[in-house]
Amino acid sequence: MESPSKAMIIAAVVLLGILLIASGMFIYSSSKSNISEGESQISEQEKTSFNKQWDTYEGIQSGTVVKALIQKLMSNSERNSSEKSKLISLYCYYPTSSRIEETGYKVDNTNVKDYIGYLQDLRGKIETKHSYWVQMDYSPSTSLINQINIYYSKEDANNYHIELQKSQLGPIN
Repeated sequence: MESPSKAMIIAAVVLLGILLIASGMFIYSSSKSNISEGESQISEQEKTSFNKQWDTYEGIQSGTVVKALIQKLMSNSERNSSEKSKLISLYCYYPTSSRIEETGYKVDNTNVKDYIGYLQDLRGKIETKHSYWVQMDYSPSTSLINQINIYYSKEDANNYHIELQKSQLGPIN
C-alpha cells in the first residue's frame, strides 16, 4: 500500500510543478508584451517630440526664420550624427540678386561634416528681406521628418515638390 500512495504523491508534485512553470511562463509573456507596448509608446512620444520641434517652421516664413531653421539643422546634425533616422536632408529653391538657385543635400551619417559646411554656406545666401515657403517630408518607415524643403513661394513648392519626390536628392550645385 505504501508504494501506490508514494506514486500518487510524486505524480501530484510533478503536476503541481508543471502547473507552476506554466503559470510563470504565462506571467512572463504577459509582462513582456506590456513592456513592449510601453517601449513603443515612448518611441511614439519621441517621434512626436522630434517632429514637433520642426513643425513650427512649416508654411510661410521670413528669411530670418529660415536662417534660424538652417542653424537648427546644423545643431541637429551635430547632435544626431550617429542616428541616421534623425538626420534631416534639405532642398532649397531660393532667389539671389541675379537668378533663382536650386540646391539640395541628402545627409546621412557618413557626410555630416560636409553637410554642416553646406548649411553654413546656404545660411549666408538666404536673404532676410524675402519670405519663403517651408515644407516637411516624413519618412514612411520611421514617421520622422527626414527632409525639409524651402521654396521661394508656395507656387514653387507645388511645381517642384513632385519632381523632387521622384528624384534622388544628392549634392546639387
